Amino acid sequence: MRKSHLVAALALLAPIEVAAQAPPGNGVPQKPGEQVTVVGQQPKLVCERFTPTGSIKSQKICRSQSDWDLVQKDSLTELQRLEDRYQRYWQMRQTQQMMLGDSPN
Repeated sequence: MRKSHLVAALALLAPIEVAAQAPPGNGVPQKPGEQVTVVGQQPKLVCERFTPTGSIKSQKICRSQSDWDLVQKDSLTELQRLEDRYQRYWQMRQTQQMMLGDSPN
């Protein structure tokens, strides 16, 4: 009885293993055990040293130039979001002071 449960469990797992061995994106089926070699240049890494806030030990971080550009873009987007939030807060505070009749600081 236990052997039949084991066989049934293995039969259920078989399609998952086949799906994991799907051919690469180019649609050319691979033979089992055949290795695929990707030909092309590796992206050139750009390394920079950073000292995290509150630390005296610097860290070396290496990324491709496109990754550095993405980090810079994300940082600028976050900075713009924070500036917009500050402006909304300041406008709300001025509006509140005008409604209360207080003089602005």
